Amino acid sequence: MSAASWFRQGAEHGVRDSQYNIAVLYARGLGLTQDLVQSYVWFAAAAAQGDDDAGKKRDDVATKLSAPDLARAKSLAGSFKPRRLDPARERAPGRERCSAGVGEPSRRPRAGGRHGPGLAPPNLIGSPPGAPS
Repeated sequence: MSAASWFRQGAEHGVRDSQYNIAVLYARGLGLTQDLVQSYVWFAAAAAQGDDDAGKKRDDVATKLSAPDLARAKSLAGSFKPRRLDPARERAPGRERCSAGVGEPSRRPRAGGRHGPGLAPPNLIGSPPGAPS
């Protein structure tokens, strides 16, 4: 599954960061066909959840749209409602919901913690914090 597909799923379920990210992909045509109307819609959805940068980018995209396209984008943005999860569909059959409510059974951590002996959790670029670049 592509990054665009994952972001789209998250965006449709109301995940603000996914809405922002899919809007960027639509604006730039990365991994999918460029679509400024869809970019506007997703930036507007993220902005409605308090993302100020998304609001600025939504306004930037608006300047690139024709009047009819902007009207359509505003209409789509105004009618957006996040999809609700269907627990029966979203969970693997036979899996018990753990007490944390994340849908996976509880697992005991390995010796040395979740990331192994002496290892820190990876940062966003994959190397442990403080490791030499």
